[in-house]
Amino acid sequence: MAGPRPRGLSLKSFPMWILLLSGLGLAASLSAPLHGYPFTGRTGTKVEAEVVSVSLATNTARLRLSTGQEADVPFANVSEADQEYLRHWTPPAAGVATPAPALKTTPLPARTPSLLLPKSTLLPSKIPASTTPLGAPGETITFEFPDLPKDKQDRVAACKVRLPTQYDPTKPMPLLLWFSPGQGSNDPKGGLPLVDGATWAIAAMPYPTDAALPQFALGTGQMSIIRNYHMAMLKKLIESIPNVDPKLRFVAGFSNGAHCVGTYLADGEKEFIEYFRGFIIIEGGCTRKDTRKPLRNDFAYVAWGDSPGNTEGFMAGMKSAVKAGHLQVTTRAMKGVGHGFPAAEQSEVKTWVENVAVPGIQAIKSPGQSAL
Repeated sequence: MAGPRPRGLSLKSFPMWILLLSGLGLAASLSAPLHGYPFTGRTGTKVEAEVVSVSLATNTARLRLSTGQEADVPFANVSEADQEYLRHWTPPAAGVATPAPALKTTPLPARTPSLLLPKSTLLPSKIPASTTPLGAPGETITFEFPDLPKDKQDRVAACKVRLPTQYDPTKPMPLLLWFSPGQGSNDPKGGLPLVDGATWAIAAMPYPTDAALPQFALGTGQMSIIRNYHMAMLKKLIESIPNVDPKLRFVAGFSNGAHCVGTYLADGEKEFIEYFRGFIIIEGGCTRKDTRKPLRNDFAYVAWGDSPGNTEGFMAGMKSAVKAGHLQVTTRAMKGVGHGFPAAEQSEVKTWVENVAVPGIQAIKSPGQSAL
């Protein structure tokens, strides 16, 4: 009798995978994998498999079925959205089951309210004026949230704010909120290249430990957990910094950060879209193709790479959403860039902020979204 089939198989030596991911057929014996990701073959055949490892050097992924069988599958054998998922896949932490995320351009289910907070609590009609300095010019201050879950670095949840080097508590100052890529960070320096640090305050928020990263949470229904985490921090930010310019409030994100910005924007997160006027979305975004509320007087900058490894296919939904929402949109393909946000593009964003978005917002006499 032949010995047992080895667990690791190449694509050529495992014809079932060829059938599976080329869309030629689907064996009943492969229909019940555990904790898998729903992959779609090039002709529409679907199967669930667990990702074991990913090689960006060879553009292949090792996938495992519930039977324990594994195979190395080229990215090209699965759908564009699945390729995007594989490019951003990261191994789960030890002892944590891999979630079943999906960066799919399919509409999200109806959203439940993100916060048990009345609008007047988060966005009061007036914030008492205060001339008490929050810190020295250029200083980074920290707002901690011990009642919230820790961040992905296992630290106490905290939002950090870098004050402008020309900070004056008696004068309005623009604000940029930054959401970082990867595991997340509350270090505001990631947003510093996008604005003038002499006059802009820059805040940053991390991601919580009790939810998957945004790239996964998009497909597991956990974005509401991340959303609630960020909205609790935003509430504190609004209450604590009374002299933020009522018009010049921008939010930016790259990769996982862009998933947050794009999702909150398109999904009509009430407090979020009422507070911010400018949205910067780089190599990421939402899964829906529209916005729940038109934002005609707001501005958006949406950019993606034009080289292998980019998210252009996935971002088709984001581009459709900002257009459907009637934002004043600048879209840009980053030449020679895969999944990245190089210094040259950061400079382009800063130019857009200073020469397009800020003058455009200031020229609008009656903003479509309420200012504090």
